[in-house]
This record gives sequence, C-alpha cells and structure tokens, in this order.
Amino acid sequence: MRFALVGAAAAAVHLGLVLMLVNGGLLAPLQANVAGWIVALGVSFAGHRCFSFAAQRAPLGRAAVRFSALSAAGFVLNEAAYAGLLHGGWRYEPALAAVLLGIAALTYLLARHWAFRGTAAPPASRHRRCRRATARRAAPAPPAARAPEMARAAPHPAEPRSS
Repeated sequence: MRFALVGAAAAAVHLGLVLMLVNGGLLAPLQANVAGWIVALGVSFAGHRCFSFAAQRAPLGRAAVRFSALSAAGFVLNEAAYAGLLHGGWRYEPALAAVLLGIAALTYLLARHWAFRGTAAPPASRHRRCRRATARRAAPAPPAARAPEMARAAPHPAEPRSS
C-alpha cells in the first residue's frame, strides 16, 4: 500500500509536469517525458526510502545508486513503449498513463528485492505489551541496575582487603 501511495504521487508529478510542458508548447511529448521522469525520480526515491521501504534499512548511497539504475532502466522501457504508442496513433495523455501503470509492477518488485534490500528490522508486534517485553529483553540493563552486582564483586587483587 505504501509503495502504491508513493508511486501514485511520483506518477502524478511525472504526468502533471508532462501535461504542463506539452500543453504550454514548451516541449514535445517525448522530451517532456524525460523532464517528468527526472523530477519524479526524486519524489519516488525519497518516498520509497523514507516510507515504503524504510524498515529494510538499506544504506543510503547503495540504495540511491541501485534505485537510480532501476529507475533509468524502467525509463528506457517507458520511453520505448511511449514512443510506440504515440507512433501507433494514441494521444499522448492516455499513452503516458498506460505506460506509467505498466512499469509500476516491475519497479515494485525490483525496488523491494534489490534496490532497497538491506538488513530488515524484526517484525513489529501489534500488541503493545509484546513490544515492551521485546524491548526490555533486547535493551542492556542501565548502569544503576548493574551497580549492586559490581559492589558485590571481589576486590581487585592489588587492593588491600578490609578486615
């Protein structure tokens, strides 16, 4: 669900920018698609890194390189399919919408299993008491709790014993 929300936001940015550039007479549809992809790439990476796949804790640099490569490969497919649909007589708006939806499933699979792969956090329990118990077991005892243990320990051999 999170992937779909981020993907929808990135697709809206992509499609919106293409519509503005083409309808404003600034660029042809294929050139506007490049600009839309570049801007949507930033939206998509930030959203997926911080929201969709945050629990996978992939290192930022590796995730950025992998996601950019994945997105670029997806864009090549996107642009080729878009050009084919345009040359087949489709209007640019529905052609771009169809291509963006078609590439989304492939992007999800590769983003989840490759681009953002990292050390996954353990699954969170839905029950509040279970979360607290798990946290207590995993956390080391605070120094104050360990102080009595340290006081009962035998003195260091170099220290004089009290009689």
